[in-house]
Amino acid sequence: MAGVAAAVGTAMPTTRDTDAIVMGRIEACPAAVELLGSPATNQVWTFSGGGFDRQRGAFREIDRSEVVRGAKAKGTVHYVIEQRGGPLTLLRATLSVGSTEVDLVACSSGATK
Repeated sequence: MAGVAAAVGTAMPTTRDTDAIVMGRIEACPAAVELLGSPATNQVWTFSGGGFDRQRGAFREIDRSEVVRGAKAKGTVHYVIEQRGGPLTLLRATLSVGSTEVDLVACSSGATK
């Protein structure tokens, strides 16, 4: 599966950087917006959860599961982001709301599982 690169640069990414990538995918995915509720300018998304962050030299891997809340529902987003000395790349991201899962990387093609 091809990843989605984000232009964050080569500096050590912050949680804000990774959250921006994941939130961008959620907001760009009609199926995710339908499940969670339409975002509005005053929409508050709350991330909380756990995972791990490994770094070896210029390679960094971030694997996290976090709770995300929208106007209609809350769910869990699990994602894997890596950095190989360049920009961050979103490798996998799955939003789960109840028994419905949405592949956020493939969402632009309408894929769900």
